[in-house]
Amino acid sequence: MFYDRGGYQIPGCSGAKCFRSNAGGAAHGAIRIDRALTVSSDAFFYNVGAQFFLQQERFGGEEAMQQYIKAFGIGQKTGIPLTEEASGRLPTPQWRREYCTRLKCDTKWRTGDNVNLAVGQGDMVLTPLQLANGYATFANGGTRYQPQIALKIDPPGPAPAVPVKPKVVGTSTSRPRCASPSSTA
Repeated sequence: MFYDRGGYQIPGCSGAKCFRSNAGGAAHGAIRIDRALTVSSDAFFYNVGAQFFLQQERFGGEEAMQQYIKAFGIGQKTGIPLTEEASGRLPTPQWRREYCTRLKCDTKWRTGDNVNLAVGQGDMVLTPLQLANGYATFANGGTRYQPQIALKIDPPGPAPAVPVKPKVVGTSTSRPRCASPSSTA
């Protein structure tokens, strides 16, 4: 449970860019992930990103959040049978070190980088298809399928149609657990 007051102060950050607001400054009160998705609570997800950074040891290291996100297919090709699909970019602290060493920019990954990543901003690059497939994986309980462009193939002549079967390409074990809408939990 997170209490959404309409914005989020990035822990350990000072300056004008350290407070992030929901669209219109909307405050949503006490919310869980299901409600946060419904009302698009940026503050909820800013907090998730910050906690992954601040509690790295608890969650599995400096790239723990990226590992959870990667399980939904973000930052990798979906495998759709079309040419020229882009893989996108799921930035990590290691990526930042390598990239900024070449460009002579700040190589340090900070809490704010995780905050940006948690809402799909910052250095993240993804295709609309990756995003749709990630949400589909989330919605169906964690099974990631290769997107298809056909349901069946109809060969010429009397041959029967051949169905295009779904192909599982990954699973996510990080399935959110939400109480039912009628629950008081």
